Amino acid sequence: MGFRLVSILLGLGLILSFCKKKEEEVKTTNPPAVTPPVVTPPKPVRTFSVSNELKQWGLFKIGSYWIYKDSILPVTDSVYVISAITTTALITYKPDTNAVVETITINFYSHKPLIVPATSTFGSFFGSLTLRSYPYDIITEPVHGAVVFALDSTIIASSPNFGIYGITQNYSISNYLLNTINYGSVRYIDWGMKFTAHVGGLELIYSGKCSWKKNVGLVKNLYRDNFGRPYTLLRYHCVQ
Repeated sequence: MGFRLVSILLGLGLILSFCKKKEEEVKTTNPPAVTPPVVTPPKPVRTFSVSNELKQWGLFKIGSYWIYKDSILPVTDSVYVISAITTTALITYKPDTNAVVETITINFYSHKPLIVPATSTFGSFFGSLTLRSYPYDIITEPVHGAVVFALDSTIIASSPNFGIYGITQNYSISNYLLNTINYGSVRYIDWGMKFTAHVGGLELIYSGKCSWKKNVGLVKNLYRDNFGRPYTLLRYHCVQ
């Protein structure tokens, strides 16, 4: 009787041990389900590089220079490039799309401060110019944000992106003759802007009547600042 009882107890122990082992195996081979984290895909990115066409009108590198004549005094002034800097900025292009916008800023130096007052630009035109192709192919005077050149001749002052005045005239001229030199086709741009001076709160208006030549830059400009004098190109050397 005692032997049978011991046998029964040993059998029950083996059965319980086997069941526990199977339960552990089930837990090991079937772990609880884990919900994967929600991964938001990155926004697509568009790139707006300065177009090759716009570069032909406004990108000039170190080694470029221009000599202009003041048609009223008359005196001459030389202008040359001291740097050409490329930068990029990430913007929200659309709610679901970002964009990388490239800008190229050309910085100039002029020799004669009497012809080139501190507040003026490019010789007596622009101290620097910025090229960009977003939202349009344009060249701006970055100190005050005036748009001084637009590749698309239909872009004029009606565009809200171009400040108070913007571009009022933008058209091509054929066989442009200046100082006995025929420059062929040039682009005539009439631009202007209004802003309030930091000192005294005076309202100032800067504007210009510019004749641009592809791969040359400005060949003539009537810059209407405090002086309002016209400048015409005598000689130049451009590196692009």
